[in-house]
Amino acid sequence: MHILLIYGEGRMSEGLLLSSAAGWMRVMLPGMADVLEFRQVDGAWMNESGATVEIAAAMPAGRPDAEEMGGMARRRLGLATGQLGHARAN
Repeated sequence: MHILLIYGEGRMSEGLLLSSAAGWMRVMLPGMADVLEFRQVDGAWMNESGATVEIAAAMPAGRPDAEEMGGMARRRLGLATGQLGHARAN
């Protein structure tokens, strides 16, 4: 499954969700040799260094184009109409 991560400074990264369980997920990002691990702490998703991210979109594996993903992120962040929500992640 593809996911769109939004970091605190507004940078977006598309990732591939490799595995997940309650309060835990592993994500692979393009150009990175290591897999990122996120844990949910007090409702926020945090990486191993303590940085938080938001999960802006989650899509099945057929790769949408960047414009479509940006629109999904805007809807999830309440910048456009839609029923999608977002979860805090680190």
